[in-house]
Amino acid sequence: MQHWLHTLMHDSARSHTECSAPRSSTRMIDVDCYRIVRDALTLEHAWHVIAARDIAQGTTILEIEGVECAMPTRHSVQFGPRLHITPPAGLVDGSDTLPNLEGHTDGHFGWRYLDHSCAPNCTLDARLLIAIRPIRAGEKISFDYETTEHTISSPFKCSCGSCDGRMIVGHGARSRASSRATRA
Repeated sequence: MQHWLHTLMHDSARSHTECSAPRSSTRMIDVDCYRIVRDALTLEHAWHVIAARDIAQGTTILEIEGVECAMPTRHSVQFGPRLHITPPAGLVDGSDTLPNLEGHTDGHFGWRYLDHSCAPNCTLDARLLIAIRPIRAGEKISFDYETTEHTISSPFKCSCGSCDGRMIVGHGARSRASSRATRA
């Protein structure tokens, strides 16, 4: 994969309201199994989490840690009706800036760059990201956003390559749409 160019080394800031402090973890996480890289070939120069080496099925790759919030954000992951985890201030990128993971070498906030896929290679079990199949070195690490999000705060058209480009809206919105279609 020659087009993966950079690792995160820039700083940005963001304020969080109605949130609590990040919680710490004592779980055994295989933090050496992934890297955060930038895809210089895309228009948006997107950041991704990729496998740094082959990862076995069942491997715990990382834990979703951060600031607990009641409302979803573009960068949060939902774990309950009013429980969303978002990266701490300074670890969320703006349009032209990048987060600073320097000092976070344990990888606790690498989850911010996990890609969505309709055919993911990982799943979330509580706050742990677990490989559900073997993952090859250089492969993007992904999970299905609709497995955690009731409503996606910033819906988007999927470009994972394993679907027909469906809209990613959240499992609650999808359930409501299915119910309406069934009644029609």
